[in-house]
Amino acid sequence: MIRTSRPEWESDRRYSRFDEVVLSQIPDDELERAIVGYVLMKLEGRSEKEEEILRGLPAGMQVVYHTWLLEAEVNNGGFNQYFWNSAGRFAQAALQGLRRLGAARHGAQWSRPSASSFERNSPASFSPHPDGPVIQ
Repeated sequence: MIRTSRPEWESDRRYSRFDEVVLSQIPDDELERAIVGYVLMKLEGRSEKEEEILRGLPAGMQVVYHTWLLEAEVNNGGFNQYFWNSAGRFAQAALQGLRRLGAARHGAQWSRPSASSFERNSPASFSPHPDGPVIQ
């Protein structure tokens, strides 16, 4: 999903700031995409400061970004991909985001077994599947 939607996102309007005036001009059905685009723009070329940048965002933006990241990774390659990729380190933030959105039941379905497994088996301890990556 991420690969196929990426070119589509490149034509999206990017916001250099996100305040009440800008927010009021974004249609509801484009809001998630606008927020994610804004966050990705802030992160671009600054991966070493990713956690610091994300923590500095307003709570609502964090919720949207972390739950979007969870959805995007899972749709693209399942929970295995989410936890294998660097996104998995934000599992607790995604779970908190689901709770804030009123989707705690969805988060509960994967949080305990997946998060505890991830904590025990960091991606550094995984070995690649002998057949290569799931998606190439």
